[in-house]
Amino acid sequence: MSVISCGNCKGKIIRGEQAIAINRVDNFEQLTLPHNFKQTITTNGIGLFEEMLFSIEEFRLQENDKIVLMSDGIYQVFNQQEFLFLEKNAKSTEAFLSDLFNLSRERGSKDNQTAIILSI
Repeated sequence: MSVISCGNCKGKIIRGEQAIAINRVDNFEQLTLPHNFKQTITTNGIGLFEEMLFSIEEFRLQENDKIVLMSDGIYQVFNQQEFLFLEKNAKSTEAFLSDLFNLSRERGSKDNQTAIILSI
């Protein structure tokens, strides 16, 4: 799988007990309260600047991998351990996606909330 990335979205491959980052997020993070909420400030993105800097990564997918793509309105409200806990305890991929959105809203995310999960 090739990942070409710019801007403020985060991607992860869930493989067993691991969540592997698949891109570099182009932003600064400011720590705000509560819940160690991270406010992000974009440093790169399509349509924001005349010159674009892209990150290109290559990954070999394995059977049962899950690819999770999230906007900052989702990923900024939880840490790696919470992310893996939600995935492990979800009854289905749809439930995991719902849990991501619910936690984001519960913790007061004011940013756009977009997420996609692809199961291999």
